[in-house]
Amino acid sequence: MSDLTSSVFAQLDQSHIESIAQQLGIDPSQASDAVQQALPLLMGGLARNATSPQGAAALHSALERD
Repeated sequence: MSDLTSSVFAQLDQSHIESIAQQLGIDPSQASDAVQQALPLLMGGLARNATSPQGAAALHSALERD
């Protein structure tokens, strides 16, 4: 995991993991593993999207909105 991905994962405490697990109907250890595997993919997608002006603008709008 990269430093940035590790930093993002570190922001998820046990209650976040338990909430994810409950929503997915799996146990918390499975949810934690799934998040660890998904984060690099999500971060890569965000990085690719931000390389174009339109993608960067869309990310900016999403961050302002949410």
